[in-house]
Amino acid sequence: MINPWVEFCGSYARGFVDKLTKDGLPDMEGSTTASTYGGFLNASPGYEPLVLGFGAFQNTSQDYRVDNSVGAHHGKVDTNDQFQIFGAVQYTLWERLYFKFVLSHASNHVETYKTAGIYTNNSLGGRFRVMLLF
Repeated sequence: MINPWVEFCGSYARGFVDKLTKDGLPDMEGSTTASTYGGFLNASPGYEPLVLGFGAFQNTSQDYRVDNSVGAHHGKVDTNDQFQIFGAVQYTLWERLYFKFVLSHASNHVETYKTAGIYTNNSLGGRFRVMLLF
């Protein structure tokens, strides 16, 4: 943070789930790897009551079960990819009254052939917040 003009942060994580069957053998469908990374940046472009923000976040997970059936998914594993992005504008009046608008987009792309197949969900959202400090 470079107060009061710039604030930023980033993150990365990777996790593993190793599941075993009741016989103690690896359960490839229940075992997964997930990774996530992202960050944000808020900045005041030389005019302190105005703050602009931007952020993005990516999350990916997959299992270890290789599809051996004939078809387009042959040799692949099931995956779930999520992506989120946002932009924000905030303005402050009299150091007490805050106006903030955020526009965001999210998508979720899934490829799983045991249950649902391939699909992508998309979402676009916006919100406006007014806050009065007293």
